[in-house]
Amino acid sequence: MDFVKGRIVMLREGLMQYWWLLYRHGKALAQRTDIYRNVEDAYTARQGDLILTSDSTYLDIGSGSSLVPTFLFQRRGATTYATEMDPVYLKRQQEYQVTLHIPKSGKFRVQAEDATRLSFGDNSLDFISVISTIEHIPGDGDS
Repeated sequence: MDFVKGRIVMLREGLMQYWWLLYRHGKALAQRTDIYRNVEDAYTARQGDLILTSDSTYLDIGSGSSLVPTFLFQRRGATTYATEMDPVYLKRQQEYQVTLHIPKSGKFRVQAEDATRLSFGDNSLDFISVISTIEHIPGDGDS
């Protein structure tokens, strides 16, 4: 999606507010937002904002350097799992946690998970986000 089309979609779908909030969240983390992920990140943030409560459980699969898990955690206070297979990106999410002063023993958890063999039980999650992950899964994905 090109830049102009992305902005039109964001305006039409009411996502500009979330784009701006994510941009500010990224500045707090010294993390530049990826212009090509503006629409899907803003959409996911909006959906999570509508669905999640402090009693909810949220799973982000393939968190990488995404701002969405910490953003939604800070806004909604849901039990949040930022999951990833790559140790580099697990560490990135842990660094976000430290920078934002999110307690390590609290409701925000960073853990290694294989997207094809998740450890979560049926009906145990209220919201799941999977942004730009399938292309990294061997076999049925693009890897």
